[in-house]
Formats: sequence, C-alpha cells, structure tokens
Amino acid sequence: MRHLINPKEIKEIYKFLKKPLPESDIFDFKGIKEILYLNDPQKTIYVLKHLQANKESTGEKFSKNYQEILDKIVFHLSQEIAFISKKTTESVQKEILKLL
Repeated sequence: MRHLINPKEIKEIYKFLKKPLPESDIFDFKGIKEILYLNDPQKTIYVLKHLQANKESTGEKFSKNYQEILDKIVFHLSQEIAFISKKTTESVQKEILKLL
C-alpha cells in the first residue's frame, strides 16, 4: 500500500493534466495494466492523458475496454483527491475531465 497523495501532489496532478502531451510521445497501450498496478498517481495520470488523446483521435472507434479503464482511473483518482481536498467526488471528476 502507498500513502495517500498530499495537497502538493494534487497541484502537480492538476498541472500535468493541463499540459498537452508532446506530439512525439508514443504510448504502448499493452503496458496499461502494469502501469496501473504500480498504483502511482503520476503514472496513472500519464495513462489517463494517453487514453483521452486516443479517444479524441479515434472517436467512435474508441475501445469499450479503454473507456472503462478511463472511467475507472477518473473515478479512483477523483475519490482520493476529494478525500484529501474535502471536495465532492463529482466536482473533482468534472475538474479532471475538464482539464483533459
């Protein structure tokens, strides 16, 4: 188990969410499971940004499995941030999705 994220890490997460991915950045979607098992919020955000970029580029062809992973990442991340920041999970989810 890891410690909960702290307010400083929350700011870093939001800052990273605001930044666009470099166009030269290549992501191996086969490694998603391994990255998520690490339970590292920074690496999870990286996966989230790539899934969202893939969703925007593929449109209706975006895999249902990837959509479920994207939804779970947003849900779990927003729960932890909401707990630490004393905000509602829904407001944090909206903020995360808006920043993507």
